Amino acid sequence: MLLSKRTIRLTMAVMCAAIVLLGVLARPIQASGVIPVDSTQKMNGITIYLTFDDGPYAGRTDSILDTLAKYNVKATFFMEGGHVARGNFSEVRRVVSEGHRLGNHLWLELADVMFRAKPSVATLQNQYAMAENIFHQALGDSLWAAYQAQPRVFRWPGGSPFVLPGMPNVYNYNWNVSSGDDVHGAITVSRILNNVLYGYVPNHIYGVFAWGNGAILMFHDTTYMTSVALPTVLRTLQAHGVSFGLLPRPGDVPGTVIGELGGIPPCARVDNCSAANRLPQ
Repeated sequence: MLLSKRTIRLTMAVMCAAIVLLGVLARPIQASGVIPVDSTQKMNGITIYLTFDDGPYAGRTDSILDTLAKYNVKATFFMEGGHVARGNFSEVRRVVSEGHRLGNHLWLELADVMFRAKPSVATLQNQYAMAENIFHQALGDSLWAAYQAQPRVFRWPGGSPFVLPGMPNVYNYNWNVSSGDDVHGAITVSRILNNVLYGYVPNHIYGVFAWGNGAILMFHDTTYMTSVALPTVLRTLQAHGVSFGLLPRPGDVPGTVIGELGGIPPCARVDNCSAANRLPQ
């Protein structure tokens, strides 16, 4: 069947619009495996903080640890006690012995411990203690002593505007930037990279280049595509002068909520939200 000229013009317009949209959502990756960044996004001298939730996961956590070692990067792992109890002891030992930070993510990330479920103080403290106990079993006495000497860091499953009750010496972390690697359905390397670096400003989701110094990134070491995307994420950030630190950040205070869920960077009040034009904090 022959198409009318009007139908052909409409089809071509839709195709062009789709190509433009894809160009916005997925910036090109160079042959070197580094996403190009325009010259206004100057990242030299900043430190950001990688975090991984929900592990350990056999094979995937090890792959991430291998990548971090290759690029000489340290990170914070918020682990679930129930996942450690499945026999993933070696991954926990690697986190501590290789100089990363081990964080408590309760026993399991279930609906009844999310802050909206209003779990009791006893439930939260019991899940926290259960996770600590299995950490001790996994680490053995020597590495447990090293873990005990570190600041205690905690992330409420799903994030929370509230602190872990009754534990004033624990640092309570949300995040600034999400990789989006925990979405249901397919997630691509390009999508993870764009989430981390750029976010999606029309929906008030901001990436590392908007947050700049001190940004806390959330990944999940239970997601296969995270281990695939991580090398390019690290190469891109290091190519633009970024350093990586361990939580807690300088100036963070235990017993407080660190990182507002849904927060926006100061530079969001200007048209070109990038590290080069952040407003004073």
